[in-house]
Amino acid sequence: MVRFSFPAALLLSLLFFAAGFVFIRQVGVQQDEVLFTTAVVPPFEYHYAIELRGRPFTAMIMPYLGTLKAHLLNKIFAVWPADVFAIRIPMMALSAVTLLLYWAIFRRALGHLVALLVVGLLAVDPLYVLTSTLDWGPVVLQRFLFAAGLSALVVYHRRQSWWLLALAGFVFGLGVWDKATFFWLLGAYSFAAFLVYPELVVVPFTFRRLGILVLAGALGGAPFVYYNFHRPAETLAWTPKSEALPYSQRAVIMKRTLDGSALFDYLTRQDAAPAPPERTRIEAAGVGLSGLTGHLQYHLLLPALFAAVALAVWRRRTVYARAIVFAAIALLSGWLVMFAFSMGGQGSHHMVLLWPLPHLMVACALGELAQRRRWIALTAATVIGGSEALVTNEYYAQIVRNGPQDYWTTAAEPLRAYLAEAAPNGIYPLEWGIMGPLRALGRGTLPIGFTPEWLDAGSEFRPQDRAALEHLLTVVNPYFVRYVDRTGRSNAAVERLVTRSAELGFREHPLATISDRHGRPMYLVTQFRPNR
Repeated sequence: MVRFSFPAALLLSLLFFAAGFVFIRQVGVQQDEVLFTTAVVPPFEYHYAIELRGRPFTAMIMPYLGTLKAHLLNKIFAVWPADVFAIRIPMMALSAVTLLLYWAIFRRALGHLVALLVVGLLAVDPLYVLTSTLDWGPVVLQRFLFAAGLSALVVYHRRQSWWLLALAGFVFGLGVWDKATFFWLLGAYSFAAFLVYPELVVVPFTFRRLGILVLAGALGGAPFVYYNFHRPAETLAWTPKSEALPYSQRAVIMKRTLDGSALFDYLTRQDAAPAPPERTRIEAAGVGLSGLTGHLQYHLLLPALFAAVALAVWRRRTVYARAIVFAAIALLSGWLVMFAFSMGGQGSHHMVLLWPLPHLMVACALGELAQRRRWIALTAATVIGGSEALVTNEYYAQIVRNGPQDYWTTAAEPLRAYLAEAAPNGIYPLEWGIMGPLRALGRGTLPIGFTPEWLDAGSEFRPQDRAALEHLLTVVNPYFVRYVDRTGRSNAAVERLVTRSAELGFREHPLATISDRHGRPMYLVTQFRPNR
């Protein structure tokens, strides 16, 4: 086991990478997935910048979301032009490295078997695969930085070298700058460690060590600290306009995240495609396996989780049972602290920040079982992991058959190509989800403009707005882009534009309909021309 432990972990991380890779071309770029580009690709749309040597350094995209990913990916885009591969492969690679960091952490703490089980269960988990490949949370850097910081703390515990403690604090600071939700992880793990492992938290505590952690963390998160110093507590004061979901619905989201079904309907379409493309061998194999296994949409991690809790209660004095209690407290407290925020816990991209805690609980239960019946434990691990892999395949099969949902449409790249060839004087996306992909895939070369505020239903249409619209239609003469399917969408901006343009003697003239790779019309490109 010891000799083959790392090669096995490496093989599992490569398996994960392969599982994510098959989704890259199947799913189009989504608005939140490329939100980071607002800080580095025009048209710029960020919240806060710091002046450094006379030049602005973009620091915050939103009051709680920093620009760490933006600056990292921008370096990659300098040598690798932005496309779905340049956007997604770096995040997948970081997630694969994160798996190896988890292996290193749990190998030291709980042994090779548990470490491999955690990595194996994560590598085929559909939520880990999909959130790592698409990263609309964003969550990849959050998980990587936390695993890296935790690794530094584990090594520090053995070597007692101050620079390792400083490294952990610096990495944690980077995580906070990346997204303030990193505090959820720090709080949940610290609280659980304080209760279950006081000898690792309370006994070695000194103000000197705390000072090193805090100072190094402030250095790593310097842009975030600077921003909150100049705009005190703005991060905490920021509240989304949308109403918070009831706690009962958040519990349903947590349950669906744990059983693997959370992204069906959100990511995958259920209606049949008008013209499915010819399938490759891999696509045909995925669809065939889906049919043979009954289109499985729920895996066995959730029932295994309850079994792990029962085992911890029964065998509460063992090392594995103690680790299960730690993971359970961290998982529950991390989830509950989300409730303090209006949008906390309202999506699976929040829940997966707490991964691999559920997998750790199951792995520890299997490790306990393996001490008495190793073959039963390995069989159970294979069945649980196999069910996860089948659900991951079901996501793939549904996307191959029907395509992804509108906001993940593969029509984004054909739309970019059409607009690049047409070369209009301006491009105005009229609905959410259109500008982001055009900005990212267009690499900042498309003349994209922000939709005027007076197109909002609640805005007053003033004389100067009327003059601005007339100038827009007669001088700029831009292209407007909206979705073809109006079902379930707010038509306010489109209807307001049509109405106001008609008052000036202009009518909408369709130019092109852009379809996805399944033949489904997705985008409508129009102009407004004078009535004749």
